[in-house]
Amino acid sequence: MSSDRFRLHRSGYILLALAAFAGLVTWSTGASAAAPTGQALTARACPKAVAEVASCFEGPDGKGSFVLAAVPKQWNKTLVVHAHGGPRLSQPKAGDSDEDLDRFSVMVRDGYAWVGSTYRRGGFGVRMAGADVEQSRKMFIAQFGAARLTILHGQS
Repeated sequence: MSSDRFRLHRSGYILLALAAFAGLVTWSTGASAAAPTGQALTARACPKAVAEVASCFEGPDGKGSFVLAAVPKQWNKTLVVHAHGGPRLSQPKAGDSDEDLDRFSVMVRDGYAWVGSTYRRGGFGVRMAGADVEQSRKMFIAQFGAARLTILHGQS
């Protein structure tokens, strides 16, 4: 590849990275859009790892996935939005995110609110998974208010 062509490609990647970063910064400042009507999360028992320090809520997102949220009793106004790895091959159901919350419970015990989605179907689907993660963030904010800071956290 010629030097000029390499610079053009590299510049394109830098612009793409900057655009993605700008989107993340906007996303992390608590900007929100309301979740669809009727998609409130309902109270449920928390997994053992956070039961003493948080209240938990769960419900369907209206598109086939289930959202689990944990709100610490002393919330520091930071929200961790969790994107689980995959693919999970089974049909999503309530309770599927308990293992993720247990695994990363240190965040909730340190005062961070946590929200995760099962994704609407098993298998691969990166765009779908991204949309489901964003929907979980919107549902959290619609019910509990905007966070001072939002952190996207994922595993694979």
